[in-house]
Amino acid sequence: MAIIASIYLAQRPYPADPTQLPNFGTPQEWKHINSVAGSYELFDFLRANAGRKVRLSVGFEMNAFNDPLPGRLTVPGPDCAGTDPNCLSGINLTVNDVSEQRPGLSFQHGEYVLTGYFADLGSLGVWTGTEVLAITPLTAVEAVS
Repeated sequence: MAIIASIYLAQRPYPADPTQLPNFGTPQEWKHINSVAGSYELFDFLRANAGRKVRLSVGFEMNAFNDPLPGRLTVPGPDCAGTDPNCLSGINLTVNDVSEQRPGLSFQHGEYVLTGYFADLGSLGVWTGTEVLAITPLTAVEAVS
């Protein structure tokens, strides 16, 4: 009986690789975003992978953060001129629960950097013309489970 079980187990297909997650950028080289178009590339990636665990390695120039609150990135919509704070169009990326246990958003080399594994919560809705996307950094245990 043990021989039959070992033959069966040896012939079964391998399970899917749980380490294969959607990636945006690489850990060795951040994807540097310094334009509205580049930001929208990230937002399209997040919309496409809503509800999944994702790995991000992204650097944003300082002026990309229009919102004075920590953990929020506001990018103007394509119909806004520059970074007009009165423009009621665009996308807001909220990074929830950043802490020592949940690193993910930091300031390095003159850029705000999103690195690591995140729970992509997707779009939370649109308020006054601004869509809100949300991500939450994962702890080391959550990232591998």
